Amino acid sequence: MSRLLLLGDIYVQQLNGVAVQYQFDNIPDNRELEIDVLCVGGVTPQGAVNPNASFDGMDVFKEQLMDLEEGKYDYVGIMLGEVDCGFVFWYLAQQKKVSIFDQLERSLKNYEKFVTSYILPKYEPERVCIFGSVLPTIPDDADRKFLKGARAEVKATQYQRTALTLVYNSRLQSLARKLGVYYIDITLETIDFSKGILNESYSNPDPSNHLLDEGRAAPLLADRIVNDWVSIEDYKNHF
Repeated sequence: MSRLLLLGDIYVQQLNGVAVQYQFDNIPDNRELEIDVLCVGGVTPQGAVNPNASFDGMDVFKEQLMDLEEGKYDYVGIMLGEVDCGFVFWYLAQQKKVSIFDQLERSLKNYEKFVTSYILPKYEPERVCIFGSVLPTIPDDADRKFLKGARAEVKATQYQRTALTLVYNSRLQSLARKLGVYYIDITLETIDFSKGILNESYSNPDPSNHLLDEGRAAPLLADRIVNDWVSIEDYKNHF
C-alpha cells in the first residue's frame, strides 16, 4: 500500500482516511493508496494575515514536515488557495487597501518557497503534487449569519472570486511545471461554464456548510489523484 500525506485547509478533510484501489492491466495485483491529511483551518500561503486566525498555519506544516519520519509517506501533496482567493485577498483590499495582485504575488512566492524548502528536500518532484484551489462556493445571496467572522464583510461577487481563483490556479499550474511536480485541480469538472461559477450540483446541500458536496467532490478528487498522478508513477516504477 502507498500512502499520501495531503496538506491543506479544511477542504482536505474530505479526503481524510480515504483508501483508493487502482490496477494496471499488466500488473496482476491490485494496489491501494491511503490518504492521510494534515488540515489547518484558515491557512494561507501569505502567512499570518487571516483576520479569522490567531496563528500562522504554514508554521504547523513546516514543523510537521521537519519532524516527519523518513519513508512514512510515499507521496506528498499540498492544497491551498481557497482562503486567499475567496476571502483574505478581498478583505485586505477592502480594509487595508492592499492590492489584490500584490497579495497574489506574495502568496505564490511564499507557496514556492514552502515547497522548495520543506517538501522537495525530502521528496523527489514526481512524488509531489500541487493542487489547485477549489472554486468559491459562497453565493452572492448567502445568509451572512452562516459566514465566519470577517469573511462576512467581503463584498466581492462569486463571479469575481471565481475569476481570481482561476488566475491563481493557472499560476499554480505554471509553478508546478517550473518545479517539475504534478498539478491537479477539479475546475473543469465543477464549473458551470454558462455562469462562470461553481456548478450548483457541487454545492453543499447544507446552506450553513460552505465546503463542496463531499459525496461528489471527494471521489472526484481521489480519482484524479490516482489516475493523473499516483498510478502513473507506480507504472513508471514497475516498467
